[in-house]
Amino acid sequence: KDFWTATELCDLIYLKSGVRYTVDYCADLFRKWGYTMKVPVCRHVNAATDEAVAEFQEYIRKEIARLESLGYAILMQDEAIFMAEALARRRMFSKIGVRSTCVMSGTRQKRIVYGAIAMNSKQIFRQYEKFDAVTFVKFLKEAVRKFGKVVMIADRASQHRPKW
Repeated sequence: KDFWTATELCDLIYLKSGVRYTVDYCADLFRKWGYTMKVPVCRHVNAATDEAVAEFQEYIRKEIARLESLGYAILMQDEAIFMAEALARRRMFSKIGVRSTCVMSGTRQKRIVYGAIAMNSKQIFRQYEKFDAVTFVKFLKEAVRKFGKVVMIADRASQHRPKW
């Protein structure tokens, strides 16, 4: 087949020959045979039809109009985490005998910013030190204080669905 993991190759070699190699050795074999490591591209196979999308969009438009007529503010919410010296360390190719390095101070400071924007372009942003359900509830209370009755659309982050 065209796409293999090193573990799959090790298992196949063991199945066919009875010889067990390490995953690192199998990865080296792949490279010798002309394969390279690549991150697969995600493709959604359960995509909705164009008609279903149009029907859903029309339903959402009507629901938003209904909620706004009842005096609700419709908010879209998301959060961002800003970390000091957060480098994206990925596997890299380098010359033999040379090791790539990155300089860091060792600090692990971070700031979490919750934000929401309303349909009328009004915005609210709040900064916190933790990313948990307690801070999300604080943000919700701030949004209610600023906008009154709200309907907030958020992603499925675990902080938005506490177990208590």
